[in-house]
Amino acid sequence: MVKPTKLDTVLASNRLPSLPAVARQVIALGERETVTVDEFTTILSADPALAARVVKTANSALYARSFPARTIREAVLVLGLRSVRALALGFSLVRTSRRGSTRFFDYERFWERCVDAACVARTLATVVGHWHGEEAFLGGLVHEIGVLALAEYDAQQFPRIFAEVSGSRSRLSEAEREAYGFDHAALGAALCERWALPAEVVAAVRWHLDPDTSPVHDRPYARMLGASSAGADVLTGQAGLSELHEAFWNLCDPLWHLSREAADRVLARAATDATATRALFDLRASSLRSAAGILSMANEQLVRLSLETEAETIHLGAENQELRRAATTDPLTGAANRRRCDEFLEERLQAATQTGKTLSLLAIDIDELKRINDGFGHQVGDLAVERVAEILLGGIRQADLVARVGGDEFVVVLPDAGRPQAIEIAERLRRTIATSVIRSNSGDEFAVTVSVGVAVYLAGSRQTASQLVRAADVALYAAKRAGRNRAVDAAWDAAA
Repeated sequence: MVKPTKLDTVLASNRLPSLPAVARQVIALGERETVTVDEFTTILSADPALAARVVKTANSALYARSFPARTIREAVLVLGLRSVRALALGFSLVRTSRRGSTRFFDYERFWERCVDAACVARTLATVVGHWHGEEAFLGGLVHEIGVLALAEYDAQQFPRIFAEVSGSRSRLSEAEREAYGFDHAALGAALCERWALPAEVVAAVRWHLDPDTSPVHDRPYARMLGASSAGADVLTGQAGLSELHEAFWNLCDPLWHLSREAADRVLARAATDATATRALFDLRASSLRSAAGILSMANEQLVRLSLETEAETIHLGAENQELRRAATTDPLTGAANRRRCDEFLEERLQAATQTGKTLSLLAIDIDELKRINDGFGHQVGDLAVERVAEILLGGIRQADLVARVGGDEFVVVLPDAGRPQAIEIAERLRRTIATSVIRSNSGDEFAVTVSVGVAVYLAGSRQTASQLVRAADVALYAAKRAGRNRAVDAAWDAAA
């Protein structure tokens, strides 16, 4: 004999919600392959209160008829058999269970949310297809019947559990599994199955809390019901538009590619339907957000998202720029590094070749930096390197580039500068460095000098970047051999 599970034990309780006889008869009719309007009319007529609600629904703003339905038969013809089945079940279930025995459970609030979810489900099904709108409505109406069942079954503990999770369905599910060994979705699906509701409704109720874990063929129904539950929270003010986009839109988009704007329109339309539907169920409508309010909040949300996206783009652009700067800059001096120097020289050399203009290059080396490092320490040597870089960076034109290509070696690229201008710039930089006083942190003062090699690319020559650099280096070594602290011109061009 199979030992009954905790869920079986709860299902055997006589404290769970039950369907009135008329609702069971309507469901039984729905299971038949052929059924007539007269059969539905006969069953509904046996319950005058239910029949009156069906007629009232047919004449409500939801259907906007020119001529009112005066009889239950006309109402059935207007609504359609699927709608009548969903409404009959809903009206009967709400009427028999809206005043339960649990003092600390808000039955009115529970059914308001279920009606809202049903309206969202019906609207969503109408927009994206796949599920009949009235069957989706029925799914939304009963999607949390397990919550009601647990409130009735465990009037002592469950209201406290429900209150502690503050409306979070995922946290409620976790707390239920810990307390009972199952959650309200599993219990609700079992009840729907017992009541012989359509298989799609049963599956949607069972998996709506976590649609991605459902079987593939049940996933669209589960996603639609999960989205409808999230949408109901927005309609009733329990969640904002950010939560809508996070839950409602994210549940819809993977299957139906519903845009954020389309999701907002679904919710706005559902808000209008929910106002009329709550009235049909004698439920309060004061807590509902209006369609205009939904769209207004949606517009505000879109503006906020747009601003956030723009700010993020700016931030990412700044980050990328900073990464680019870090990848092409010498960290000690702020001058360009060798990589950037090579890129810049190739770019300007190609431009000079195409335009017929000149290009000059200065190779600069700090004289006897090793002596400073040995005598004062590497920190003081770094101060000398930083000071030379500062003078070079401050003494060039906007179009020029200063790069540190070694420990004490710098290169200055001078686009559109001929030999006289290049020599003048080299001499000016050399003199400024030689007359500059460098002060260490300990108060010591000293000066440094540099040697400079000048090389010039002339229009029409076939010099490569490496040849130009080599010419500048040859001139630099000549300056060193001549006694340092001087600039030497390579006097080398294509004609030489």
